[in-house]
Amino acid sequence: MVSKNEIYRYNCFKVLFQVSVSHPAELYPEWDYFLNLLGSSNAYHRMSAIHILSNLTSVDAEKRFDQIFDQYFLLSDDPIFFGIL
Repeated sequence: MVSKNEIYRYNCFKVLFQVSVSHPAELYPEWDYFLNLLGSSNAYHRMSAIHILSNLTSVDAEKRFDQIFDQYFLLSDDPIFFGIL
């Protein structure tokens, strides 16, 4: 998801997003990977993380989302959140 090749990066996101929808428990062990993307300076990485982490909350038995709640919702102030870039 961090490839410089846009087609590859987008296709990876699409696959991972679909897995996060249909089988979120499969990606939950990779929570920290997506959390790191959430703090990225790259807007595409942040938005990808927002989408995937939101789906992983359905299997968040460890309550990891509680720890990042503020960080996650602060991104609603991000101009990319509204498509303003």
